Amino acid sequence: MSTNHPSCTRRAAIAAAAGSSLGLAVMPGRAFVQDDAPGFDLEMGVVYGEIDGKKLLADIRRPTGADTPAHAVILIHGGGWTTQTSGPDAMIAPAELLPQEGFVTFTISYRLTNDPAGPSQWPDQLDDVQRAVRWVRANASQYGVNPDRVSAVGYSAGGHLAALLAVRETRDDAIPELAGMSSRVNAAVVVAGHLDLTIASPQEWVNDLVALLLGGTADEEPERWLDASPIEWVDAESAPMMLIHGTLDEVNPIEHATRMADALADAGVNVALEEMADHDHTSIEDWYTIVPLIVPFLSLEVG
Repeated sequence: MSTNHPSCTRRAAIAAAAGSSLGLAVMPGRAFVQDDAPGFDLEMGVVYGEIDGKKLLADIRRPTGADTPAHAVILIHGGGWTTQTSGPDAMIAPAELLPQEGFVTFTISYRLTNDPAGPSQWPDQLDDVQRAVRWVRANASQYGVNPDRVSAVGYSAGGHLAALLAVRETRDDAIPELAGMSSRVNAAVVVAGHLDLTIASPQEWVNDLVALLLGGTADEEPERWLDASPIEWVDAESAPMMLIHGTLDEVNPIEHATRMADALADAGVNVALEEMADHDHTSIEDWYTIVPLIVPFLSLEVG
């Protein structure tokens, strides 16, 4: 369901746009349908960075025949910051659906805690996604995007990183060719994300994954747990955010989204909260339902 949260300042406009102005037919439990959907051009395996021999890659999809600078969307996969349950291929659906609405999508990889080539811990993952945003802006003309219209969309662990892109500026500005360039996105969409790491998961394996990422438990590494918690970074400079969360989420309780919505509202930041009734952590990842919600949000908040 859509929650009429006091911070959802543009909720009615988003709902109207989703049903009409973008030409989307939205039906419960069904994909959106658009006649004569345009195609896209695909460029795979583009290197957006390299650290200690590890290449960071992006698959880029651009609407065929686009002739104006487009809105760029960086797509960040979930999977507990590991390859355990997800990966870049999980983001193919939004990567292909969003170009039908004129967006250029960048499906990115980032360093993982269980990478056989060498595991990575916090803040490597933050540095990677921030680097991706800056790389997109630095190469905006090459890929036909507007550097002032860059958003992030992520699911689960990817939602955690997408949220951080909305609330934090560059942590490491040591890359010469990207020096001084902002890594804060213009808007973010977080699906079932880890937003307040003080909320313990009912699933102990989830808490173990967070501890693996951060190098210890909350008791052992309290400063790192707070540093990695998006809600701790919310301020008036935060970018608009859409939070999509299942009411039955057994991995990340719905409180992640409701607390984040309150924090953003208190800071005066535009936020849309979508509480999806009867959805859990797995069933919420239905991009054919989610994309019709996020397209008008991104269009209204960023243009």
